[in-house]
Formats: sequence, structure tokens, C-alpha cells
Amino acid sequence: GMAFGFGQYFIAVFTLALVLVTLILLAAIESRINKKEARKKLRFTFNLATYTIDQLEQDLSSLKIAFKRSHLSRVNSDMTLEYKVELHQRDYRKILEFFLKKEEIRHFSELDLEIEG
Repeated sequence: GMAFGFGQYFIAVFTLALVLVTLILLAAIESRINKKEARKKLRFTFNLATYTIDQLEQDLSSLKIAFKRSHLSRVNSDMTLEYKVELHQRDYRKILEFFLKKEEIRHFSELDLEIEG
């Protein structure tokens, strides 16, 4: 803006073009990073009177997510399960939307394990 104000049109246009190219390149890099597979650990807590382990695993399978149970604990009628999953970022958003809307799930959280390059 100041370059235009001082009549330095070439510098202003060149700088504008440089900034736009940089932003486009950074957006492309960000998109590639977000498409990479991530390994996560998902933790679910629910009441066994309203939901079962089989139902949870059927729901995970219906979302076409590969999972492996890594931990199980029970306190009274509350069950807490942890699963290791490998998924793309877009699949993780599906899981979030699905389980945050599911009333039977009392608690849902995730922990990043590692990101593959």
C-alpha cells in the first residue's frame, strides 16, 4: 500500500505477486499435511446399561475405520475402552461428528500417537 502511495508501482505489484504465490504454496503444503494418515488413540466411556462393546465396535466398523482395542476398564456399570486407529483427517472428522452426537457415549476423547510422513 505504501509503495503505491509513493508511486512505486512495479515494487508494489511485484510484492503483491510474491505474497500471493507464497500463500498459494503454503495452502498446498497444508492440504498435503492434512491428508496424511494419523495414528490416534480414541477413548470412549459409556454405561453398559445403554450401550455395549459390540455396538461400539459395530459403529466403528460402519464408519469403515480400522481399529484395535488397546485398553478396557470398568467401574460399576461404566465402561471405558481405548482403541488404536489409523485414519485420514477427513475420516477423523466423521468419527467426531458421529460420536459427539451419540447420546449413549458419555465421554469421547483422542490422543495423537504419531503422524506418518
